[in-house]
Amino acid sequence: MSHSVNSVQVYSTDEEKLKFRVIVAINGLRYRVAPAAPAAVTDGDGSYEIDIPVPTAIANSERYNQCLIKCDTFTAAAGIAAATPSWATGIGLPGGPAATDGIVIKGSAIELQLGVASSQSCASVINNDFAGTQNNLVQSGDKADPVVDIAGYRQLIPGQIVNQGNGLAFTVGAAGQGWLGMMRDITPLLCANPFGQKIRIRFVDPLSRAKMCIMNVGGLGAGDIGKYYLQFEITMIPNKGGC
Repeated sequence: MSHSVNSVQVYSTDEEKLKFRVIVAINGLRYRVAPAAPAAVTDGDGSYEIDIPVPTAIANSERYNQCLIKCDTFTAAAGIAAATPSWATGIGLPGGPAATDGIVIKGSAIELQLGVASSQSCASVINNDFAGTQNNLVQSGDKADPVVDIAGYRQLIPGQIVNQGNGLAFTVGAAGQGWLGMMRDITPLLCANPFGQKIRIRFVDPLSRAKMCIMNVGGLGAGDIGKYYLQFEITMIPNKGGC
Protein backbone atom coordinates (compact mmCIF):
# COMPACT_ATOMS: atom_id res chain seq x y z
CA MET A 1 0.00 0.00 0.00
CA SER A 2 1.34 3.41 -0.92
CA HIS A 3 0.52 6.71 0.64
CA SER A 4 0.90 10.15 -0.90
CA VAL A 5 1.41 13.21 1.26
CA ASN A 6 0.97 16.81 0.12
CA SER A 7 3.61 18.98 1.70
CA VAL A 8 4.82 22.57 1.54
CA GLN A 9 8.50 23.34 1.79
CA VAL A 10 9.27 26.15 4.23
CA TYR A 11 12.46 27.92 3.25
CA SER A 12 12.92 30.17 6.26
CA THR A 13 10.80 30.38 9.38
CA ASP A 14 12.90 33.37 10.43
CA GLU A 15 11.58 35.32 7.44
CA GLU A 16 8.00 34.39 8.29
CA LYS A 17 8.50 35.74 11.83
CA LEU A 18 9.05 39.19 10.32
CA LYS A 19 5.53 39.33 8.85
CA PHE A 20 2.60 40.69 10.85
CA ARG A 21 -1.10 41.20 10.17
CA VAL A 22 -2.75 44.19 11.82
CA ILE A 23 -6.55 44.56 11.85
CA VAL A 24 -8.02 47.97 12.62
CA ALA A 25 -11.71 48.54 13.40
CA ILE A 26 -13.07 52.05 14.01
CA ASN A 27 -16.57 53.09 15.06
CA GLY A 28 -16.68 56.69 13.85
CA LEU A 29 -19.95 57.42 15.64
CA ARG A 30 -18.44 56.54 19.03
CA TYR A 31 -14.91 57.82 18.40
CA ARG A 32 -15.61 61.32 19.72
CA VAL A 33 -17.64 60.41 22.76
CA ALA A 34 -15.89 57.37 24.23
CA PRO A 35 -14.53 57.41 26.80
CA ALA A 36 -14.83 61.22 26.98
CA ALA A 37 -14.19 63.94 24.43
CA PRO A 38 -12.21 67.05 25.42
CA ALA A 39 -13.91 70.46 25.45
CA ALA A 40 -12.55 71.46 22.04
CA VAL A 41 -12.70 68.57 19.58
CA THR A 42 -11.39 68.67 16.03
CA ASP A 43 -10.57 64.97 15.91
CA GLY A 44 -12.65 62.28 14.24
CA ASP A 45 -14.85 62.58 11.13
CA GLY A 46 -12.22 60.96 8.91
CA SER A 47 -9.16 61.32 11.17
CA TYR A 48 -8.53 58.79 13.94
CA GLU A 49 -5.69 58.06 16.32
CA ILE A 50 -5.06 54.39 17.05
CA ASP A 51 -2.58 52.36 19.09
CA ILE A 52 -0.72 49.54 17.35
CA PRO A 53 0.38 47.03 20.01
CA VAL A 54 3.68 45.17 19.94
CA PRO A 55 2.88 41.51 19.07
CA THR A 56 6.41 40.11 19.55
CA ALA A 57 9.87 41.28 20.59
CA ILE A 58 10.86 41.54 16.92
CA ALA A 59 8.34 44.33 16.37
CA ASN A 60 9.92 46.29 19.22
CA SER A 61 13.57 45.54 18.47
CA GLU A 62 16.09 48.28 17.71
CA ARG A 63 17.39 45.96 14.97
CA TYR A 64 14.24 46.66 12.94
CA ASN A 65 13.62 50.37 12.47
CA GLN A 66 11.92 49.99 9.08
CA CYS A 67 9.18 47.87 7.57
CA LEU A 68 7.08 47.34 4.46
CA ILE A 69 3.39 48.26 4.87
CA LYS A 70 0.38 47.69 2.65
CA CYS A 71 -3.37 47.76 3.22
CA ASP A 72 -4.89 44.69 1.55
CA THR A 73 -8.47 44.94 2.87
CA PHE A 74 -10.81 47.88 3.37
CA THR A 75 -14.55 47.90 3.97
CA ALA A 76 -16.92 50.48 5.44
CA ALA A 77 -20.63 50.97 6.08
CA ALA A 78 -22.98 53.09 8.15
CA GLY A 79 -23.19 51.98 11.76
CA ILE A 80 -26.86 52.99 12.06
CA ALA A 81 -29.95 52.42 9.94
CA ALA A 82 -29.37 55.51 7.78
CA ALA A 83 -31.47 55.77 4.64
CA THR A 84 -28.95 57.87 2.72
CA PRO A 85 -25.37 57.18 3.84
CA SER A 86 -22.65 58.80 1.73
CA TRP A 87 -19.01 59.82 1.93
CA ALA A 88 -18.73 63.49 2.85
CA THR A 89 -16.08 65.93 4.01
CA GLY A 90 -15.72 66.14 7.78
CA ILE A 91 -13.75 69.20 8.79
CA GLY A 92 -15.42 69.72 12.17
CA LEU A 93 -15.48 72.78 14.40
CA PRO A 94 -13.69 73.27 17.76
CA GLY A 95 -16.05 72.56 20.61
CA GLY A 96 -18.61 70.84 18.42
CA PRO A 97 -19.72 67.25 18.98
CA ALA A 98 -19.42 66.49 15.27
CA ALA A 99 -18.75 68.06 11.90
CA THR A 100 -21.25 70.78 11.07
CA ASP A 101 -19.96 71.59 7.61
CA GLY A 102 -20.07 68.22 5.87
CA ILE A 103 -20.40 68.31 2.08
CA VAL A 104 -21.20 65.17 0.10
CA ILE A 105 -18.32 63.93 -2.04
CA LYS A 106 -18.91 62.40 -5.45
CA GLY A 107 -15.75 60.44 -6.06
CA SER A 108 -14.61 56.96 -6.99
CA ALA A 109 -11.76 56.51 -4.53
CA ILE A 110 -10.45 57.36 -1.08
CA GLU A 111 -6.89 58.29 -0.23
CA LEU A 112 -5.78 56.39 2.85
CA GLN A 113 -3.07 58.13 4.88
CA LEU A 114 -1.10 56.77 7.83
CA GLY A 115 0.85 58.99 10.20
CA VAL A 116 4.02 56.96 9.83
CA ALA A 117 7.20 58.27 8.23
CA SER A 118 7.87 57.29 4.62
CA SER A 119 9.67 58.95 1.74
CA GLN A 120 8.16 56.72 -0.94
CA SER A 121 4.91 58.51 -1.74
CA CYS A 122 3.72 61.80 -3.18
CA ALA A 123 0.56 63.32 -4.67
CA SER A 124 0.00 65.91 -7.41
CA VAL A 125 -3.46 67.52 -7.42
CA ILE A 126 -5.14 69.66 -10.09
CA ASN A 127 -8.43 71.14 -8.85
CA ASN A 128 -9.40 74.58 -10.17
CA ASP A 129 -12.00 75.38 -7.51
CA PHE A 130 -10.07 78.32 -6.09
CA ALA A 131 -13.12 79.75 -4.32
CA GLY A 132 -13.51 76.55 -2.36
CA THR A 133 -17.21 76.40 -3.15
CA GLN A 134 -17.30 72.68 -3.83
CA ASN A 135 -16.16 69.63 -1.86
CA ASN A 136 -15.18 71.78 1.13
CA LEU A 137 -11.88 72.62 -0.51
CA VAL A 138 -8.74 72.60 1.61
CA GLN A 139 -6.14 72.99 -1.12
CA SER A 140 -6.44 73.96 -4.77
CA GLY A 141 -4.12 73.87 -7.74
CA ASP A 142 -4.30 74.29 -11.50
CA LYS A 143 -2.49 72.51 -14.31
CA ALA A 144 0.32 75.08 -14.24
CA ASP A 145 0.81 74.93 -10.48
CA PRO A 146 -0.64 71.73 -8.97
CA VAL A 147 -0.76 71.07 -5.25
CA VAL A 148 1.99 68.61 -4.31
CA ASP A 149 2.04 66.51 -1.15
CA ILE A 150 5.21 64.59 -0.32
CA ALA A 151 6.09 61.87 2.20
CA GLY A 152 4.02 59.77 4.56
CA TYR A 153 2.21 56.53 3.80
CA ARG A 154 -0.66 56.96 1.37
CA GLN A 155 -2.65 54.53 -0.74
CA LEU A 156 -5.52 55.03 -3.17
CA ILE A 157 -8.48 52.77 -2.42
CA PRO A 158 -11.03 52.41 -5.24
CA GLY A 159 -14.50 51.78 -3.84
CA GLN A 160 -17.32 49.47 -4.88
CA ILE A 161 -20.80 49.79 -3.38
CA VAL A 162 -22.05 46.55 -1.85
CA ASN A 163 -24.90 45.57 0.48
CA GLN A 164 -23.57 45.15 4.01
CA GLY A 165 -26.72 45.28 6.11
CA ASN A 166 -28.97 48.10 7.23
CA GLY A 167 -27.00 49.16 10.30
CA LEU A 168 -28.96 46.80 12.51
CA ALA A 169 -27.91 43.42 11.16
CA PHE A 170 -25.26 41.89 8.88
CA THR A 171 -27.81 40.91 6.25
CA VAL A 172 -29.27 42.08 2.97
CA GLY A 173 -31.81 44.81 3.56
CA ALA A 174 -32.98 48.29 2.79
CA ALA A 175 -30.51 51.12 3.41
CA GLY A 176 -27.76 48.51 3.50
CA GLN A 177 -25.18 49.96 1.17
CA GLY A 178 -21.54 49.81 2.18
CA TRP A 179 -18.19 50.22 0.48
CA LEU A 180 -15.60 47.58 -0.33
CA GLY A 181 -12.08 48.52 -1.37
CA MET A 182 -11.26 46.79 -4.64
CA MET A 183 -7.71 45.88 -3.68
CA ARG A 184 -5.25 44.84 -6.34
CA ASP A 185 -1.80 43.34 -5.95
CA ILE A 186 -0.63 46.31 -3.91
CA THR A 187 3.09 46.97 -3.63
CA PRO A 188 4.04 47.83 -0.03
CA LEU A 189 5.83 51.04 0.95
CA LEU A 190 8.99 51.31 3.02
CA CYS A 191 8.06 53.04 6.28
CA ALA A 192 9.25 53.57 9.82
CA ASN A 193 8.35 50.96 12.43
CA PRO A 194 4.74 51.68 13.55
CA PHE A 195 4.52 49.18 16.43
CA GLY A 196 4.13 50.46 19.96
CA GLN A 197 3.12 53.93 18.77
CA LYS A 198 0.03 56.05 18.32
CA ILE A 199 -0.66 56.23 14.59
CA ARG A 200 -3.13 58.55 12.89
CA ILE A 201 -5.34 57.14 10.14
CA ARG A 202 -6.93 59.62 7.75
CA PHE A 203 -9.45 59.16 4.93
CA VAL A 204 -8.91 61.99 2.44
CA ASP A 205 -10.68 63.20 -0.68
CA PRO A 206 -7.93 62.99 -3.33
CA LEU A 207 -9.02 66.27 -4.98
CA SER A 208 -10.00 68.65 -2.20
CA ARG A 209 -7.51 67.15 0.32
CA ALA A 210 -10.27 67.35 2.95
CA LYS A 211 -10.71 64.49 5.37
CA MET A 212 -13.86 62.49 4.69
CA CYS A 213 -16.12 59.98 6.41
CA ILE A 214 -19.52 58.34 6.07
CA MET A 215 -22.36 60.69 6.95
CA ASN A 216 -26.13 60.67 6.53
CA VAL A 217 -27.09 62.93 3.62
CA GLY A 218 -30.32 63.69 5.45
CA GLY A 219 -28.42 65.12 8.42
CA LEU A 220 -24.82 66.02 7.61
CA GLY A 221 -24.44 68.05 10.78
CA ALA A 222 -24.66 64.85 12.84
CA GLY A 223 -21.18 63.92 11.67
CA ASP A 224 -19.51 60.54 11.29
CA ILE A 225 -21.76 57.47 11.33
CA GLY A 226 -19.31 55.06 9.70
CA LYS A 227 -17.79 51.78 10.79
CA TYR A 228 -14.43 51.15 9.11
CA TYR A 229 -12.41 47.94 8.90
CA LEU A 230 -8.86 47.79 7.57
CA GLN A 231 -6.27 45.03 7.36
CA PHE A 232 -2.57 45.78 7.00
CA GLU A 233 0.34 43.50 6.19
CA ILE A 234 3.56 44.65 7.83
CA THR A 235 6.97 43.07 7.16
CA MET A 236 9.92 44.13 9.29
CA ILE A 237 13.19 45.01 7.52
CA PRO A 238 16.50 44.42 9.34
CA ASN A 239 18.77 47.45 9.68
CA LYS A 240 21.80 47.50 7.44
CA GLY A 241 24.76 45.99 9.20
CA GLY A 242 22.43 43.98 11.44
CA CYS A 243 22.05 46.60 14.17
